[in-house]
Amino acid sequence: MNPTQVVGLVACLIAALLCARAARRSSAARGLWGGLTALYGLLTLDLAFDLRMALRGWLVEAAKQAGDYGLRREVQPLLLAALALAALLGAWLLLRRLGDAPARGAALGAAASLAVVATEVVSLHAVDAVLYRPLGPVMLIAWVWSGCAALVSFSALAAARR
Repeated sequence: MNPTQVVGLVACLIAALLCARAARRSSAARGLWGGLTALYGLLTLDLAFDLRMALRGWLVEAAKQAGDYGLRREVQPLLLAALALAALLGAWLLLRRLGDAPARGAALGAAASLAVVATEVVSLHAVDAVLYRPLGPVMLIAWVWSGCAALVSFSALAAARR
């Protein structure tokens, strides 16, 4: 496991543990915190075993076998635009349903995390060049994962105090 994965894994593991704590202690949105515990548990496993890259590899191989791999340059920007729209719509719908600030913050962090993972799976080379650029000892993507997880973690801490 490389330092970039370690940074992301630790951030997601902390978020999963704090969401589990919020699910036990919070009087509001227990289902949300339980769901976020599961999501960040899965993201921790993803980072430990590089599952999103395995999914990407499987999709690339399936596209090659279908003879569609050559179309990726046309399809990837459309997929990223659809993912961005879905993330924004999902976040907006969640924000309308969630009443308290910690739940809203966590929903935004989780939506951003899912969008980042989906962006990695789509793997548009221009975006990859930015996300996988080194910043200090780790790549930028580790700081993005950590920022999303931090928003969820701080939100979970606030919810657990209520």
